[in-house]
Amino acid sequence: MKVHVSTFLNASPTTVWSTVKRKELLHYVIAPMGKFSPLDGITRGAWIPGTAYDGRSFMFSIIPVGTRTILIESVDDRSMTIQSREHGEIGLKKWDHLIAVKPEGDGSRYSDTIEIDAGVFTLLYWCYAEMFYRHRQRKWRKLVRHNFAGL
Repeated sequence: MKVHVSTFLNASPTTVWSTVKRKELLHYVIAPMGKFSPLDGITRGAWIPGTAYDGRSFMFSIIPVGTRTILIESVDDRSMTIQSREHGEIGLKKWDHLIAVKPEGDGSRYSDTIEIDAGVFTLLYWCYAEMFYRHRQRKWRKLVRHNFAGL
């Protein structure tokens, strides 16, 4: 199943893109709908293509859903996209996430596209992803309104 959510951000594509590439953004935009605690403890710096990040994953920041691996397949500065291939416990076989930033008017179009396969749990994960990514994008809009303060 696929989820696609996008939003307009009143910020330049280069500013949005440079922020997207920072790991600390993940922790800001997912709270409190989710939590990812890296097993290596590193929560700052840039995402590195070809690197797998393992961590404990929590729905709504409190419901443990086991470990999750986030493999950063690509970080493409030309197309302003990040492709991750993720999987985890509790049936999560595939959570392929494409982040894209595109110029739009005086700002940017930010989008999340996620392909999910969790066997019998796919519908549950899909429902959660629909809420989760809408929440993430609300947090993005708040971050832009506050001139990226809080990261």
